[in-house]
Amino acid sequence: MKFRLKLFIVVLFSTLSYSQFSSLDVDMDARSIAMGESFVANPNGIATADDNPATLIGNKGLTVNYNRRNLNPYFNNPGNKYYCTIGTSMETSVGNFGIFIKRVRDDYHSFIGAECVIYPKQFFNYTAILSYAKNIFQNFTVGVNLKTHSYKTELNNNPLNNTETNNPILFDIGVLYRANGFINSSDVKDKYNLGASLLNYGTDYKVKVHSIESSGQNYVITKLPRLLKLGFAYEIDVKSKTETELFGFVFTGEYDYLLNSYRPDSQKDFWGAGFEATVMDILSLRIGGTAYPFYNYYGFKGDFSLRYGAGINLPFSLIADNFPLHICFDYAVMITKDKDNSLDAFNVSINYENPFF
Repeated sequence: MKFRLKLFIVVLFSTLSYSQFSSLDVDMDARSIAMGESFVANPNGIATADDNPATLIGNKGLTVNYNRRNLNPYFNNPGNKYYCTIGTSMETSVGNFGIFIKRVRDDYHSFIGAECVIYPKQFFNYTAILSYAKNIFQNFTVGVNLKTHSYKTELNNNPLNNTETNNPILFDIGVLYRANGFINSSDVKDKYNLGASLLNYGTDYKVKVHSIESSGQNYVITKLPRLLKLGFAYEIDVKSKTETELFGFVFTGEYDYLLNSYRPDSQKDFWGAGFEATVMDILSLRIGGTAYPFYNYYGFKGDFSLRYGAGINLPFSLIADNFPLHICFDYAVMITKDKDNSLDAFNVSINYENPFF
């Protein structure tokens, strides 16, 4: 029984890590979600430094953000079920810094194993991230993340009282190349970005199991997803003769490759793409899609899952001249197999554009 239980725990936690139930590898930025989670080369994300820490270079001044990605209504159980991120980033003369706390919360959920059904009373995990990005050359940025990840659940109706993990020390590294594009006009400017990152290298991730049958503890080492991310972003800005921004367009694409696996037949390829149109730097409309290498609640393996969303940027300069404060709200919808019960996400952020030092 203990061996089977331990084996089940290994499979459970490995599956969580790769099936987007973990705060470690879930995108919670509504902008990125609406554009197919394809921001590895887009320096305009609010909380996407965990995809590529080099993209933090695009955050100007001081930003404070809250992001929430809802798990309801797919899970038809009562309780709170959501992902969220609370974070801040700061532009300085020595580079850009960011601190982000990502969290998953589920007050009630069930997992079905070979011989038992587990009903956690409470299920949550978190990822804490310290990010840094700096321009090495004029168009080339390098970024690093230092982070840790933890998981805990309390169970009922099962030989386990609770399960928790250690706090491994993990590292990410990313690069971003930015360059002017191909349009040579005073009214229209374009540029392209290329990005790449390696994620989740570090110390062992250990699951600590407390058993009713024994007062001792069992430690099980399980793999965290090590990912290679590659992507691009192409931007076009259309301005008036007075340099007022009229329209902006962004095209993004991303490919993720799973560098390790918890079983030989693990699928490793993820694709995402998106498009954004912005009017007067105030209203943005977005659409995109993703293709996962496994069956999930968005669709079958390899299916293209549609997302869309919108954002509003409210600059205080409309009220007080040259006051560099912005309040932004972003919203995204994720189409699921049950189109009547799609999921959503939103961001709220406050940005003071001027650097502090």
